[in-house]
Amino acid sequence: MKRDIDLIRGILFAVEKSEGRDALGLAWQKIDAKDHSKEEIIFHLNLLREAGFLKFVPTVQDSDKDNPNPIIKRLTWAGYEFLEAAREDTNWKAAKEVAGKVGSFSLEVLKPILIDLAKQAALTAVVTVPLLLQR
Repeated sequence: MKRDIDLIRGILFAVEKSEGRDALGLAWQKIDAKDHSKEEIIFHLNLLREAGFLKFVPTVQDSDKDNPNPIIKRLTWAGYEFLEAAREDTNWKAAKEVAGKVGSFSLEVLKPILIDLAKQAALTAVVTVPLLLQR
């Protein structure tokens, strides 16, 4: 199965939105991914766990194997960091465009691009705010 970077981003948003609502965790079935199959969602959840972006609720069947019925406990620090970098749609689209030009949609390639785009936006805001305050 091929990794879908947009599904990964969507899953991270869904987990963030659900945190604190259910003490038992978020069942994969509650992730709104209309255009994706159960297998795709579970595959990507397990990838996110492997990448250190998600924590699953421990189960009896925990092992190094993929969890066939994962319940998400929460985002990790790394998950939050990536999600913050990928939050703005404009930056997300621009980062994917840049990554596409170099032929890589890996998270390790996308994250620095997203961070650079956020830094550029912050620098623009730093320059713009004093000008607005002078009015």
